[in-house]
Amino acid sequence: MMLESGEYGIKVATHFQVRELSDQQLYICLLSSFGEPNKRIARVIDKSLRSVELDRHIVAEEMGIPTRLLFIWAVENRSQVIAEIFERGEVPSSILEMIRAFRILSPSPPHARHNRQKARAELFNKN
Repeated sequence: MMLESGEYGIKVATHFQVRELSDQQLYICLLSSFGEPNKRIARVIDKSLRSVELDRHIVAEEMGIPTRLLFIWAVENRSQVIAEIFERGEVPSSILEMIRAFRILSPSPPHARHNRQKARAELFNKN
């Protein structure tokens, strides 16, 4: 399986590789691409911290990259991950809220950083 080098020198996944990931692995990659720490990811997807860490390791291994670079891989492949999540059907409300909070579904103006931080704070304060 051939991977191409992306903007940051990290391998860009093919659509086939992203399709092989489980729902939980897709959610972990998406939330990682937003810069969320493992503890918060575990809380959002209602799994244990160890489960999140293990899935991050498995995804990195499947993509042929070191685990420490999974964040960059997730950012470079975010659009494919989001497309696959929506293609699979019903998206959990916690994931939809995260996508909306980070304004991934629509382009954001330069001043939107404050709005994203506010939405993110509101989202995690209610949990």
